[in-house]
Amino acid sequence: SPLRMRSRMRSSSSRRSFLRAMVRSICIEAAPLQAAEQALGLRRRTGKAMLKQGLAALARHYRLA
Repeated sequence: SPLRMRSRMRSSSSRRSFLRAMVRSICIEAAPLQAAEQALGLRRRTGKAMLKQGLAALARHYRLA
């Protein structure tokens, strides 16, 4: 359920996996933002912030930021 998924997002490893899933869904699979939010069980309008965080983490990993 979406409530259960949100509670799991609170841990850092789960949060990383959600960020990874969001970036993969939108950037690699070319899914619309709303579809990615629904697939991950997120509230509307939270996907954009997660995508930005995921891309920032990816940039840090590759030392681009």
